[in-house]
Amino acid sequence: MNLLVIVHEYPPDCGGGGIHVSGMVKELSRSHSVTVIIPRSRQKLPSDSWGNIIRVPTIGRVNAETQSRLWAYIGFASFMLSATLTGLLLSYKQHFDFIHSYFAVPAGFIGMVIGKLRHIPHMVTLIEADIFDPQSRCTRPYRGFLRKIIRGIINSAAVRTAISRYIADAAGTHYAITRPLSVVTPGIPATAPFSLTRKNNDNPLPKLSIVSAGRLVERKDFVTLITAFSRMTFRQGHLTIIGDGPMLDDLKQSTRRLQVADRVIFTGYVPDEEKYRIMRAADIFALTSVHEGFGIVIAEAMNCGLPVVSTDAGGQRDLVAHGENGFLAPPGDIAALAEHLDSLACDTALRRRMGMVSLSRAPRFYNSTIGEQYAALMESQEHR
Repeated sequence: MNLLVIVHEYPPDCGGGGIHVSGMVKELSRSHSVTVIIPRSRQKLPSDSWGNIIRVPTIGRVNAETQSRLWAYIGFASFMLSATLTGLLLSYKQHFDFIHSYFAVPAGFIGMVIGKLRHIPHMVTLIEADIFDPQSRCTRPYRGFLRKIIRGIINSAAVRTAISRYIADAAGTHYAITRPLSVVTPGIPATAPFSLTRKNNDNPLPKLSIVSAGRLVERKDFVTLITAFSRMTFRQGHLTIIGDGPMLDDLKQSTRRLQVADRVIFTGYVPDEEKYRIMRAADIFALTSVHEGFGIVIAEAMNCGLPVVSTDAGGQRDLVAHGENGFLAPPGDIAALAEHLDSLACDTALRRRMGMVSLSRAPRFYNSTIGEQYAALMESQEHR
């Protein structure tokens, strides 16, 4: 199969969505020909990139979360124009069997136009930012004309997928989707299962450690996590936060105000190898986001054999079963989050039992499994 993939974020300029796409490109490239259209960037592609990566010019950054709405529109519009022209030219040079767009906007619009003009089946994968406006911290759905455009893109696609049951349900609720949506979650590398006996001489973390990871932005709500950590009755633990972002100084100030600065570690950006090393040495993983479309970092933590404490605010429910491999609490519920963290911190047997459940469920999110699901959807459409 000759596949054209279109996406506006890709490593190293990306969040969880771009990481998911690069994993799928690598997986599908093992048995298919894959061409990827992404925005141009000053940063170099990772050395382990797969597929034929084509970068197209844009005006400014193609990002809606970290810039004004005007500049976001300009960036998106420029990518839509250059990617559409590039994709059309490529489609005349080589025969694409399928177009796969990640994000309805802007990639879905591009894929829809190319697919209709060149009579190529189009699959669109819905991410959180397709349903909920990133400039509202992904808490409110789009409105007006943009909502109509997104609805048209989704309904016109030959195959429609969403990254979680939550996103699929939200699409039906807010966008009156008339055709069925398949849930295909993001994937993670299929690394060998890690031993649950993680403590060793190379342990980079303190004796009992809670770890979290993500971009240090408002939507991830690390302030709530730090506050819940400060209210735990178990006082011997440490909290390690992996990641970088614009809120770093504010979060450090919060640790001083809550008098836990000596027990909270900010690692900044670390490569994946170091991230996994820290997770393998930890005891509990926590994520207190206001909203998550899926929460790929939770799947990574599960693959390290960690019990999870998270907010019940989106796709986390596809990953965490309350009372089985972790605990869920309402967003911003500091008391409940502190209680759940305490329950795990004070009970080694509970941590181990929940960690084993996480480890046993992690393979369902491996890239090899997710790649097979995408390939099956495309092949079923080809045979119609």
